[in-house]
Amino acid sequence: MPNNFKLTKEEFEELKGYLLHDKSTYQIASQIFFSKKVLDAVIILYAFVRFVDQIVDETKNEEQTKIDIKKERSVFFHLFDNPKKENENLIYKKFVELAIAKKFKKEWIEAFWNSMEEDLYKKTYDTYEELENYMYGSASVVGLMMTNIIGYKKENPKTHAIALAEAMQLTNFLRDVGEDYMKRERIYLPKEFLKKYNIKEEDFIRENYQKKEWVEMMQELSNKARLLFQEGNAGIKYLNKDSRKAVYCASLLYESILDDIEKNDYNVFTKKGSANIFQKTKILWKTIIKKW
Repeated sequence: MPNNFKLTKEEFEELKGYLLHDKSTYQIASQIFFSKKVLDAVIILYAFVRFVDQIVDETKNEEQTKIDIKKERSVFFHLFDNPKKENENLIYKKFVELAIAKKFKKEWIEAFWNSMEEDLYKKTYDTYEELENYMYGSASVVGLMMTNIIGYKKENPKTHAIALAEAMQLTNFLRDVGEDYMKRERIYLPKEFLKKYNIKEEDFIRENYQKKEWVEMMQELSNKARLLFQEGNAGIKYLNKDSRKAVYCASLLYESILDDIEKNDYNVFTKKGSANIFQKTKILWKTIIKKW
């Protein structure tokens, strides 16, 4: 299997849309700061992740999707276990090549599929530990795969990669509270936090973000995410030098979402946290001048 994943122009055009899905984060960080050979591998990874995620999130019929996702999983792992077999799915084909060359652990990929399937069966989480187990498959393993793609010097920043991925995922959950509840009936905020602050389902229905307890709960979870960003960023110095800025930029862009959520008084129902053009420009310059 090749070590460099140079996509043809046609392949690049077909797969890049998955990376550009999250325009405020990975598009900016990846296209500006990753080298071409790393960018192609990143595009393959995110095409795979988004392809599977969309099967679950864009479903119109959850019962049928439960059947479909199991079929997709079977097709994928058949190819993974038999990589020389022909397969018409370009995303699966390229991802399997990447996984083998970059030594992705099969258990990482299995954990990812487990979390994607879990979204079809599980709508709430009792504790943060339970949510953390979900985030390991939905985000942390992607961080571990990214670490293998980028490469690292001496110390493997595994724990930092897990922390940074968890920080980004938790930020997503805080930003998308309203959308997750209204569109998918999911509440990713752990019940132990809801109970602690006396937040009930009615508060989601009424978009009751002005409630004092709502603000306090969101502040605690936001602070938790910021600590995870701090831990994750501490591991960037261990990554190969030519990719550090891309990861750092993505981290800053994600943390700016927390800034915006706070500025909006934790109204995550009618306002979607994001960095404005001024913040993005500031982050780009901060990334450019960053030294390790």
